[in-house]
Amino acid sequence: MKRGFRIAEFILAMAVLAGPARAGERPMIAVFAMEDRGSALAPQVVSNLGAYLEARLAEGGYQVIPQDQIRERIAAQKRGSYQACFDEGCQIELGRELAAQKILSSRILKIGDTCQVTSTLYDLKKAAADLAATAGGACQENALLGAVQEIARKLVEPLRAGGAANPPAAEPPPPVAETAPPAGPAPAPADALVASRSHQAFFLRLCVGAGFARSATEGSTVDKDSYVIGGGGGWSASVGYFIAPRVAVHADSFGITLVEPRNYSDGVRREDLAGQYTLGALGAGITWFFSERDWFLSAAAGLGVIRAKIGIFETQTKAGFAGNLLAGKQWWVTDDWSLGVAAQAMYGTVPLDNGNLQHTIAATVLFVAAFD
Repeated sequence: MKRGFRIAEFILAMAVLAGPARAGERPMIAVFAMEDRGSALAPQVVSNLGAYLEARLAEGGYQVIPQDQIRERIAAQKRGSYQACFDEGCQIELGRELAAQKILSSRILKIGDTCQVTSTLYDLKKAAADLAATAGGACQENALLGAVQEIARKLVEPLRAGGAANPPAAEPPPPVAETAPPAGPAPAPADALVASRSHQAFFLRLCVGAGFARSATEGSTVDKDSYVIGGGGGWSASVGYFIAPRVAVHADSFGITLVEPRNYSDGVRREDLAGQYTLGALGAGITWFFSERDWFLSAAAGLGVIRAKIGIFETQTKAGFAGNLLAGKQWWVTDDWSLGVAAQAMYGTVPLDNGNLQHTIAATVLFVAAFD
């Protein structure tokens, strides 16, 4: 009888000791380079996303084999480069050589106007996929960072549920509100907002504002110092399409209208020539959003004309060259619309009927409304 009790005590003790040991297991994994299939992101950005995913997995409880060991093993096998080992066969073979229990294979897939990130965790002992996670968004750095964060969360969840050793410290619970929040729809996830508030597909920008212009006449049949100068209203309108995540091409209309400008002939102001003076142009342009915070540069060129109305007389020049530069910033106000401000510089040179040329320079400050 005593022997039976001792055996039972021994079995119970072993179960108690074995339970925490199993719960404390931290899988040893080899995280391979993230493969880019058409996102158009810079290679350094893709590399940074892969390194960030690796760090989040280590933070979540996985034991991660150092990248230096993976690179050395690939170099020893003369596979050419670290990024060359993308297929599962190569990765499984290397994982076994590195004594890993699991390997993680990740890809960025360009599908339509979106980029989808996939990560598959292979169990080398079972020789089968053990876990997979996906997330997606716009093909932009911030959106894909959100996707990688979501994938890391999905891959770490089963490990936390199994009681892995040294899990990341839990964040303290938020304080309990004294009053119940008003009823309403739940806020959209951060990665969903990033995906929707992106520059892609259709592009429309409308700008209006005020500015200043000077237009001088040049030629053999004109007196010296003949020009028009004054302030008025400026505009710019663009309609087009994004050919890349931050680059749009578009048709453009731009110009400025001076109201009652000062008109000088041979340096002397002519009060009888006051009226309305407009430089207007049609052309094509390109816009580049060079910052994640929606700073942009835009340039356009085309044909422009000058229309002048002096008293009851109206005249229009022949068409000539006109160019436009625009720089500004936009702020999202809905998922599709943004408002902003911009500075505009214009130049035009058009031929007159008498053979002279009319050169116009203008600068304006514009309010921007854009849909994309």
